[in-house]
Amino acid sequence: MIKVINYIGMINMMRLQKCQKNLQNKIQIIINHYGSCLRLLNNYEDAITWYDKALAIDSQHVDSLCEKGDCIRLLNNYEDAITWYEKALAINSKHVDSLFGKGDCLRLLNKYQDAITWYNKALAIDSKHVDSLCEKGDCLRLLNKYQDAITWYNKALAIDSKHVDSLCEKGDCLRLLKKYDESFKALDQALSINPQHNFSLKSKGLCLEDQYKYKEALIYFDKSLKINPNDLWTINQKKICENKLKQ
Repeated sequence: MIKVINYIGMINMMRLQKCQKNLQNKIQIIINHYGSCLRLLNNYEDAITWYDKALAIDSQHVDSLCEKGDCIRLLNNYEDAITWYEKALAINSKHVDSLFGKGDCLRLLNKYQDAITWYNKALAIDSKHVDSLCEKGDCLRLLNKYQDAITWYNKALAIDSKHVDSLCEKGDCLRLLKKYDESFKALDQALSINPQHNFSLKSKGLCLEDQYKYKEALIYFDKSLKINPNDLWTINQKKICENKLKQ
């Protein structure tokens, strides 16, 4: 009888421990989601606080590690962000978002060839990862390989025809190849989806400037400056156009 009671007690204890673990997991998930909401609201430092709370419960939680890295990356601390992506990858070497995040940090550190390596790793796992396709194209564009870059933007657009970054960066490559009509088409597509897309506005202005259409170019540089009034590059391009019109 005592053995039976002990056995029942042991079962109840195991059930209690299981319930406690399940509850702990649910709390951890809720905390992580709260951090994700703050991240999506661009409250990166607050989001990090909540990811840290989630990691205090489970230091091996890959999504929290990765998303903390995302916040740090979005705060322009690229080297620090890489540390958190690597912690996530040490647990799950096939975590696509961490592979992409590390690649993106390397791109932002102007290490384009290294970045491509990590985008390729992400694409080896998920060949339809649009952001990796697009940013690989961006690295090739920054390496002056414009036609190769367009190939990767087209791959991204074959999956998501409304991917604004792929459209505008494709447009910029076409501009650099002096294919202005095709460039306008891609940039206009991007702006039809997001009229406030600053890179597209600047690229269209530059496309017009390249063709000596300074008055039209000013329209797009002015639109860009309404979004970011302190952008020195755009201010400079506007002055160039204004001076050209005075000649």
